[in-house]
Amino acid sequence: MVTSDYSSQPTSGDRVALSPLVSWHDAGGELALFHLETKNYFGLNAVASEIWRHLANHLTVAEIVVRLAEQYDAAPATITVEVQRVIAELGQADLLIPPTSPEAAHL
Repeated sequence: MVTSDYSSQPTSGDRVALSPLVSWHDAGGELALFHLETKNYFGLNAVASEIWRHLANHLTVAEIVVRLAEQYDAAPATITVEVQRVIAELGQADLLIPPTSPEAAHL
């Protein structure tokens, strides 16, 4: 099992990997996630789903912020706080692999 440690926020240049133990499916624009080991289901709202998709496409935190700030016409600082919050929550649920984890280098 990959153990997540999200005690610190990812930096703008970090690429955060999705856990290989998570299956995910589109449910009408929002995502439904299933952790294969814990058997827990998670539902992501539209914005969290966009962040997840960007992570799946291997974008850095900074790249995600730029895309969302343009899409929502919001200040990058505001978007950064939200992206970091979502990543922290997903990480605490063991849905992500921290960028500093040795496992992240192999994905």
